[in-house]
Amino acid sequence: SNVKFYNRYLAKEFEDYPLWIARYNRYEPRLRYNKVWEFWQYGNKGQINGIEGMVDFNVFRGTYAELEALCIDNQPILSSAFL
Repeated sequence: SNVKFYNRYLAKEFEDYPLWIARYNRYEPRLRYNKVWEFWQYGNKGQINGIEGMVDFNVFRGTYAELEALCIDNQPILSSAFL
Protein backbone atom coordinates (compact mmCIF):
# COMPACT_ATOMS: atom_id res chain seq x y z
CA SER A 1 0.00 0.00 0.00
CA ASN A 2 1.08 3.59 -0.29
CA VAL A 3 1.20 5.79 2.81
CA LYS A 4 -1.95 7.81 2.11
CA PHE A 5 -4.10 4.73 1.38
CA TYR A 6 -2.75 2.88 4.41
CA ASN A 7 -3.37 5.78 6.78
CA ARG A 8 -6.85 6.44 5.42
CA TYR A 9 -8.24 2.92 4.95
CA LEU A 10 -5.98 0.19 6.31
CA ALA A 11 -4.63 1.49 9.62
CA LYS A 12 -5.51 -1.00 12.39
CA GLU A 13 -6.29 -3.69 9.78
CA PHE A 14 -4.22 -6.80 9.02
CA GLU A 15 -2.15 -6.29 12.16
CA ASP A 16 -0.76 -9.85 12.00
CA TYR A 17 0.86 -9.30 8.60
CA PRO A 18 4.14 -7.61 7.69
CA LEU A 19 3.56 -4.20 6.14
CA TRP A 20 5.17 -3.32 2.81
CA ILE A 21 4.63 0.38 2.26
CA ALA A 22 5.35 2.45 -0.85
CA ARG A 23 6.60 6.00 -0.46
CA TYR A 24 8.79 7.33 -3.24
CA ASN A 25 10.76 9.73 -1.14
CA ARG A 26 14.01 9.88 0.78
CA TYR A 27 12.10 10.27 4.05
CA GLU A 28 10.80 7.09 5.56
CA PRO A 29 7.03 6.58 5.83
CA ARG A 30 5.17 7.81 8.91
CA LEU A 31 2.13 5.70 9.62
CA ARG A 32 -0.93 6.15 11.82
CA TYR A 33 -0.98 4.63 15.29
CA ASN A 34 2.83 4.39 15.23
CA LYS A 35 2.65 1.30 13.03
CA VAL A 36 6.10 0.18 11.90
CA TRP A 37 6.68 -0.93 8.32
CA GLU A 38 8.76 -4.03 7.57
CA PHE A 39 9.41 -3.19 3.91
CA TRP A 40 9.63 0.23 2.30
CA GLN A 41 9.56 0.71 -1.44
CA TYR A 42 11.30 4.05 -1.84
CA GLY A 43 11.67 4.16 -5.60
CA ASN A 44 10.47 2.58 -8.82
CA LYS A 45 12.89 3.90 -11.41
CA GLY A 46 16.09 2.12 -10.51
CA GLN A 47 18.52 0.48 -12.89
CA ILE A 48 20.60 -2.62 -12.26
CA ASN A 49 23.15 -4.09 -14.65
CA GLY A 50 21.76 -7.21 -16.31
CA ILE A 51 18.10 -6.26 -15.84
CA GLU A 52 16.27 -4.65 -18.73
CA GLY A 53 13.95 -1.82 -17.76
CA MET A 54 13.34 -0.06 -14.49
CA VAL A 55 13.30 -1.84 -11.12
CA ASP A 56 11.84 -1.01 -7.72
CA PHE A 57 14.09 -0.06 -4.82
CA ASN A 58 13.13 -1.46 -1.42
CA VAL A 59 14.56 -1.68 2.06
CA PHE A 60 13.84 -4.24 4.78
CA ARG A 61 13.77 -3.13 8.40
CA GLY A 62 15.53 -6.06 9.98
CA THR A 63 18.38 -8.50 9.75
CA TYR A 64 19.04 -11.03 7.04
CA ALA A 65 18.00 -13.80 9.47
CA GLU A 66 14.68 -11.99 10.11
CA LEU A 67 14.11 -11.69 6.36
CA GLU A 68 14.79 -15.39 5.88
CA ALA A 69 12.31 -16.19 8.66
CA LEU A 70 9.59 -14.47 6.62
CA CYS A 71 10.32 -16.63 3.56
CA ILE A 72 8.72 -19.97 2.79
CA ASP A 73 11.44 -22.57 2.96
CA ASN A 74 9.37 -25.77 2.69
CA GLN A 75 8.27 -25.88 -0.94
CA PRO A 76 6.19 -28.92 -1.84
CA ILE A 77 8.11 -31.68 -3.59
CA LEU A 78 6.45 -33.01 -6.73
CA SER A 79 5.71 -36.68 -6.77
CA SER A 80 7.60 -38.70 -9.41
CA ALA A 81 4.19 -39.32 -11.00
CA PHE A 82 4.17 -35.68 -12.08
CA LEU A 83 7.73 -35.62 -13.45
